[in-house]
Amino acid sequence: MLFVHAVIQLSLIIDIFVGQGNTKSRAEDWFQAGTEVPVLVVLFVFLVFDVGALSLIGQLLLFHIKLQKEGLTTYAYIVRDNQRRREKTKYENELIVKREAEIAKAAEEGRCCWKAKLQMAGCMRQKLGITACDPLNQDKLADGTGLEGPSED
Repeated sequence: MLFVHAVIQLSLIIDIFVGQGNTKSRAEDWFQAGTEVPVLVVLFVFLVFDVGALSLIGQLLLFHIKLQKEGLTTYAYIVRDNQRRREKTKYENELIVKREAEIAKAAEEGRCCWKAKLQMAGCMRQKLGITACDPLNQDKLADGTGLEGPSED
């Protein structure tokens, strides 16, 4: 219905600008303003709302098509997404502890450049979300588990 509404509004706008038909004279008489500007403003405003709503509904449709292709229900997706978030939070917390230990170790050993690099990478990860230059991304924890983080597939 939104699509039909938007098409009709667009056709009315085009007809007012291009056509010599009945639409332009009706638009001029509608608010007794002698001009079609108020009608065009109303049509443009509602057209913008329609396009915005259509984009949101389209995004929701594409999301559910993706879920259908994966064979997931919305509830299963929410559960999986929550699990990924918990894993990511756990990974980030482990990384913070590891970073603090590495910074303390570098300070003890007098490795100022390594300490600064770790601090800068931690700041970039937390403030900007940049993880590519983090030297701890490739490290392993002492217990042998990977510190690569949860996959985003």
